Amino acid sequence: MIQYYQDLDVLKGMCAHYGKEHLIPIVEAWAKPCSDGAFLTSPVLMGLCLYGEARGEDEDGQNAVLQVIINRAIERDKQYVEPVLLRKLQFSCFNPGDRSLREAIDVSEEEIISYCEKAGNMLNLQNTGHNESVIGRATIYLTEQALILQVKRWADKRPGAWDFNRLYPMGKVGAHYFFGE
Repeated sequence: MIQYYQDLDVLKGMCAHYGKEHLIPIVEAWAKPCSDGAFLTSPVLMGLCLYGEARGEDEDGQNAVLQVIINRAIERDKQYVEPVLLRKLQFSCFNPGDRSLREAIDVSEEEIISYCEKAGNMLNLQNTGHNESVIGRATIYLTEQALILQVKRWADKRPGAWDFNRLYPMGKVGAHYFFGE
């Protein structure tokens, strides 16, 4: 818990110094281990993502989004969530120009810490094998608006469209539709 506050203090200090418009490069640089071993902890990075992606969702919706992060780490990177979260165009809150993460910096520390604690609890459950997922092994989620856009791109065979022939629906939780690959 103290580490969450320390990480957030450093992040807010860097944003005050460099400006919030540079938040994405700051987070990307900070999430990589530094020479002194300091880095943004997984729960803090996941908590910021949770705020940016699912702050309006109920507990089930937020847990489902956290589970996608963990599922991607297991399926794609085998261990670490940092590269999963910061991979280009994977989570909209970390995309350049998205205001969600910049807004998170202005939210009270207590509110952001609550998201970090949820993420930390989810990681602990996952690590101890006690995590029961409502979305199974889903690695993708979309809002209805984003889903409609992707289906149109796929139907029109546009570049960058997802191949819906290789995705299978896992269900809907809150405002998000979940898919497995």
